[in-house]
Amino acid sequence: MKGKSNISDELVASFLDGMTDAAGTMTVLNAAMEDAELRDYIDFAKSLDEPSLANAHGLPLRYMAADDGQDCRCVLRCELYILRNQGISASYEELLELALGKGWLLDAGTPLHNMGRTLEFKGLSVARRYFASADDLREALADGMDVMLAIDEGEITGDLKEEAREDIEIGEIPDHAVVLMMIDDESGEVLLYDPAQGELPVSVSMNRFLDAWHDSSNFMITVTTKENRANHYHPAPINLKDVDINQDLVSLREAIAENAHEVWAAGRMAEGWTYGPQRDDAQKQHPDLLPYSDLPESEKQYDRDTAMNTIKLLMKLGYELVKKG
Repeated sequence: MKGKSNISDELVASFLDGMTDAAGTMTVLNAAMEDAELRDYIDFAKSLDEPSLANAHGLPLRYMAADDGQDCRCVLRCELYILRNQGISASYEELLELALGKGWLLDAGTPLHNMGRTLEFKGLSVARRYFASADDLREALADGMDVMLAIDEGEITGDLKEEAREDIEIGEIPDHAVVLMMIDDESGEVLLYDPAQGELPVSVSMNRFLDAWHDSSNFMITVTTKENRANHYHPAPINLKDVDINQDLVSLREAIAENAHEVWAAGRMAEGWTYGPQRDDAQKQHPDLLPYSDLPESEKQYDRDTAMNTIKLLMKLGYELVKKG
């Protein structure tokens, strides 16, 4: 038996193979909602069958912050709210025209990686981060920043049992954007600006909020002035240690590293830079304006690390790199 449920291994295996009828499917889903061990087993088994998605777990780049019942434009409404907080004049119509013209807003909504683009255009400093924590939220608020989040709206407003079934059946999908206004640790509540629920602040329990936020792999955007960011910048690169690559991709790393150096050198030379034994910005001379093979190992390693992180990030985002021939 898997977990504490009284359903058979055979039924669970049939469910994972997609061979159960409607009644069998509901039996497994209902049992998984009540049995965390069974739920974890199903998630693990599915990850083995879908390695590309397993590598990308937590980076829902393809999802849209969209489903707020208002023309898939919840992100724009959150961005307008933040601009007003920052004392910047803007209208909804202006942001809509900008987002459509730049391709940031699609028919289905705003992809997570495009959240905050209109704020950047308006001169604000925007930082995006996956796998943030509640303490990161508290710190951002304490630093005087606006915080926009991607969440599963149903886990804020809907039936939690139905939402748990949805997470198991179709996956954890962020579909909405909100602005975090306050965390009240004494009451265990958070205050949100939720464009789907009007202009008034919405109070939600901390546990319910964290469940909804988890579906975006705790994706957060912090927004502030560039002056304030200079004093409160905390780089948060995506953790890629869990991404394994094969030998073919290790070889690809070297090719990418060498080409990246060639692109950099060509750009410098186009700007009038030449080789010099020491870097001299005034004379536009640089010691690395040499073929990749002539670089010191420390410089080659920098290019290799950049190339390897690019390869791993693509895999983490769910892309497959397949060699032809």
